[in-house]
Amino acid sequence: MKTRNIFLLALSAIFAAACHTWDEPSAEAGMESYGNQYIQETNVVTIAALKTQYKSVISDNGLQQITKPTQIKVIVTGNDEGSNLYKQLYVSDGTGSLYMSIDKSGIFSEAAVGQCMLIELEGLYIGAYGKQPEIGTFYHNDSKNMDQVGRMSRYTWQDHFKLISPVEGLSAKPEEIRSMSALDMEKDCGKLITLVGVKMKGADGKITFAPGDGSAQLVGGCVNRDIDGMSNVVVRTSTYAKYAAMIMPTEAIDITGIAARYNNTWQIMPRTQDDIQKSTHEPITPPDPAGTGTKDNPYNVAGVLAYVESLGDNVESPNDVYFSGIITSITEEFTTQYGNGTFIVSDDEFASNSFTFYRGLYLGNKKFTASDTQVKKGDKVVICGKVVKFVNNYGSTPETAQNKAYLYSLNSDGGGEGGSGDTGEAKGTGTEADPFNVAAAIAKCQEVGQTASSEIFYVKGIVNADYTVDSYKNATFDLVDAEGASQKFKAFRVKGADGKALKEGYKIPKGATVIVSGKLVNYGGNTPETAQNSGTLISVNGQAPQLDGEDSGSGATGEAKGTGTEADPFNVAAAIAKCQETGTTATTDIYFVKGIVNAEYTVDSYKNATIDLVDTEGASQKFKAFRVKGADGKGLKEGYKIPKGATVVVSGKLVNYNGNTPETAQNSGTLISVNGSAPELAE
Repeated sequence: MKTRNIFLLALSAIFAAACHTWDEPSAEAGMESYGNQYIQETNVVTIAALKTQYKSVISDNGLQQITKPTQIKVIVTGNDEGSNLYKQLYVSDGTGSLYMSIDKSGIFSEAAVGQCMLIELEGLYIGAYGKQPEIGTFYHNDSKNMDQVGRMSRYTWQDHFKLISPVEGLSAKPEEIRSMSALDMEKDCGKLITLVGVKMKGADGKITFAPGDGSAQLVGGCVNRDIDGMSNVVVRTSTYAKYAAMIMPTEAIDITGIAARYNNTWQIMPRTQDDIQKSTHEPITPPDPAGTGTKDNPYNVAGVLAYVESLGDNVESPNDVYFSGIITSITEEFTTQYGNGTFIVSDDEFASNSFTFYRGLYLGNKKFTASDTQVKKGDKVVICGKVVKFVNNYGSTPETAQNKAYLYSLNSDGGGEGGSGDTGEAKGTGTEADPFNVAAAIAKCQEVGQTASSEIFYVKGIVNADYTVDSYKNATFDLVDAEGASQKFKAFRVKGADGKALKEGYKIPKGATVIVSGKLVNYGGNTPETAQNSGTLISVNGQAPQLDGEDSGSGATGEAKGTGTEADPFNVAAAIAKCQETGTTATTDIYFVKGIVNAEYTVDSYKNATIDLVDTEGASQKFKAFRVKGADGKGLKEGYKIPKGATVVVSGKLVNYNGNTPETAQNSGTLISVNGSAPELAE
């Protein structure tokens, strides 16, 4: 009897312990199946607010750690059930979508589509790849020497999520759309959608979505398939997807999937084979090609699409063409910093076909100043410029050539060619005393054709962008007659007088007035330039250029000075010598380096600074202060400016990174002073 009572008491204790564990699961026993049940709902934000807060990080494809308690309450919209979303979990809260990057297979077993979650983001990193927002952990890409968002371990993931009951207002039902123009590329990327009534380009009843036999080009282990009539969207399928061998239907289909983005291209990623269904909708048929591409008779979008197709892949049109359409989508690449913008035009509001206006200018060939008010979705436009079918590993994009197009008219309001179009007035005779301007040089090249002139001509113009002479010791840059002009003449591989090499590191600044000479040619029938091996850089802002071997007081033979101590810092030459002595393994000792800042730097949200130091202004011999912080590893103040020409002192372990970059070793550098004062630190 006594034995029986003891047994019953023991059984009762086991039962009580089991019940206690069910009520309050331990961090170790419960997380594997249910995540961290101890996460409390305290600091919930929307995905839209999160993306706004970290907008610059996302647009720069950077990363930043989330250091404060921050939670999102979401529903799962995409997982790895069909093996197409590899180690990715897509979630949405109705205001936006993003994906969790997790180094784990079989995520769908704990996070089914439709499951609601509370996710704690504190300690994780937010960033982007191809501007697609993602959450993960810190990863340093050695091959690119850059930091990126990487996959968090399965254990880290288990500590950051909690399964919760259904949340009113959250739904995993896809949004049904007739065209990608219905979406905003910045706000809607990562959204679950169904694109209805479309046909797969090239479908012949034989080819599959993602063959692994080499018959289709692979990008990151996936195949990108085009959709008929749509230029900025692909259907992306992994060769490991369970439906990879499915034959692409020849009839119209409805495609459900995650509408992710890679820069300005939509990538629809079906989750399972069930996401690809025969359409019950009437397909949208784009109009037939029309127009001749002239000012008086512009192409329609179908016409310009047919024209670039006839040019072949990556072949730029020899002349400007005109085409008309309706703006169906505007990207956030519209920037007043450079005054250009990118948007999609179609023949109709359904975007039944599409063509990309890529980094072009406003009416009159002038810069955009306020893209959010100057153009909008639904505007009718006529565009003038060179066009190309741009093709890379991620697909093809019919578009205007970068920086070579502008709005000719907007809602019938004509801006014309402006002051810099193809009708610029030709001036000069091409002599040393009376050089051609750019318009005249282009006219001469067009007259000469693709066989270089036998005569030497002189050309005067304004440099279109900063140029630094590299190890080839010649220079290639574009000249214009006015800043922002689209009409350009190329000074191709010009050297100094008598064919002497230019000095490596010699800078030709944007906006400088230069004179070049050489034989002229219309290379390839579309590029007016100085013929190869004939060009000479005569002057830059009235001064002869610096030639190879001329002393600028800064060459590789600069005198090494200093002992590397706080009292007697290395100069740049001495720091470089120490790095070369040390090699690719960082020193164990901390050294001090003093130099002049080579270019202005403003501390960003990462709160560190990477600056090049020289011993004298304009020197080519440089030492890199890599991600230096303030004293005791404290962050620098965001927005703090380190001006060009400032004298700074930094300290850190030294290394010759990759055998060719003398710098402070990562996570070891400190910015000691700027012009004798301590830098401003983050609060």
